[in-house]
Amino acid sequence: QAKAIVALAQSRPHEAPVRVIVVDEADTLNASAANSLLKTLEEPAARNHLVLCTSAPERLLPTIRSRAQRVRFRALTEDALLKIAAAAGIDAARAQVAVALADGSAARMLEAARADDDAGAKWEAVAALRAAVTAPGITAALDTASVLAGDKENKEALPPIVALLARLYRDALVTSAGAPELALFA
Repeated sequence: QAKAIVALAQSRPHEAPVRVIVVDEADTLNASAANSLLKTLEEPAARNHLVLCTSAPERLLPTIRSRAQRVRFRALTEDALLKIAAAAGIDAARAQVAVALADGSAARMLEAARADDDAGAKWEAVAALRAAVTAPGITAALDTASVLAGDKENKEALPPIVALLARLYRDALVTSAGAPELALFA
């Protein structure tokens, strides 16, 4: 794949004024692949742009980092993700849960929303947690989390569920502190 990127980046775009080559999860490039991109990153052909996406830039080779300009992207808002979901034809209820699990990423939201219905345990777990968090007191949420943790079907879905629980509690805290505009989710 790295060789294909190098070959593509050394030619001029013919269907558009510029070509943008996106390397997703660039931190997973092995040393050989990363080294093959060095010259191309340093001197791409005219009208070619390479974008290396990573959530762990420290995992990129130092030689790659020295040839790249860092651009930080913020997480997308819930409204923006819901618009993307609507444009993709995802029903509103499923989109709400997918947005909650996406942590601001359109790709993760679409992946979660398009997950097979065999992953129903995850959807049920998220719905149960959302209902438990809105109940008064902490007992309902802790009891629900305990039940979910003990269920083998939910074990794989537990990390995003725990992250969702943390975000839901954060929202509850900022709302009760009088700053509902800081809440991540409606």
